[in-house]
Amino acid sequence: MPSSIFIVDSSPAVRRMVEQISTPEGFDVVGFQDGPAALEAARRISPALIIADYHLDNITFSGFCKEVNKLDNLSETYLISLVNPADRPDESLLKTLGVKAFLNKPFQSEDLLEVIKSLQQKAQPQQNGNRLKRRVWPPDSTSTDSDDDDAVMDQLDVSDEQEDLTMDHPPESTTATKSAPAAAGPEEAMKGLFGQLLESMTERTEKRIADLLPQAIEKELTTRIHSAVKKELDGQLGEILSQEQLTT
Repeated sequence: MPSSIFIVDSSPAVRRMVEQISTPEGFDVVGFQDGPAALEAARRISPALIIADYHLDNITFSGFCKEVNKLDNLSETYLISLVNPADRPDESLLKTLGVKAFLNKPFQSEDLLEVIKSLQQKAQPQQNGNRLKRRVWPPDSTSTDSDDDDAVMDQLDVSDEQEDLTMDHPPESTTATKSAPAAAGPEEAMKGLFGQLLESMTERTEKRIADLLPQAIEKELTTRIHSAVKKELDGQLGEILSQEQLTT
C-alpha cells in the first residue's frame, strides 16, 4: 500500500498543490485545514510525512510538534515546515522538536520532491541494523517547567542525530476526508502555483495596509488639527488687533 502524507495548511491551493506533486510519486495525500484535525487523524493512521504550515490554525506550530512527539505511532514520521519569506523561525529550536526540513513559500514542485526524496533516503531500513527506542514524551523529571523544556529539547536533539527510522507503516482505515485524486499535468500545477502566489501576495498586502493605516490616520488628524488651530489663532489675533486699533 502507498505511504501517506499529511498536508496541514489553511490554504486549499497549497493542499491541492502538494497533492498534485506527491500523488504521482506513489503517496496517498490527506489534507487538513488545521492542526487539531490532523492530530486526531494521526491517532488512527501513521503518515510517512507531515507537511505543516508554520502558521497553523487553532494550535501553535511548536505545540503541534510536541503533540506529534507524544504519539508512539508517529515515532517514524518526518515533519516538514512551510514558512513564509517574512517568517523568522528558530530553526535550531524547531529541529529539537522533530522538524526535519523547511520549505519556503511559494515553493516549486522540484523543491518539495527534493526534500521528500532526501528524507526517503534517510529512512531506508538497514537490513542488519538495530532499531532505536522510541522517543518518550514528556521525559520523567522533577525539575521546573523551564528545566523540563530544556531537558526535552536536549533529549530530542540527541535522538534526532541518532535516529535510523523507516517509513513502512501502511495507513489504516480512516474516516478522514481525503483530497480527490487529481491530474498532475503542467496546467493544473501552474494553477496551483498561481493560487498559492496570489494568496501569499494578498496576505502581505493586507498586512502592509494594516501597518500603514494607523500612520495615515494619524497624519491626516495631525494636519486637520494643525489647520484648525492655525485658523483659530489667526481669528483671535485679528480680533486683538482690531480692538487695539479701536482703543488708539
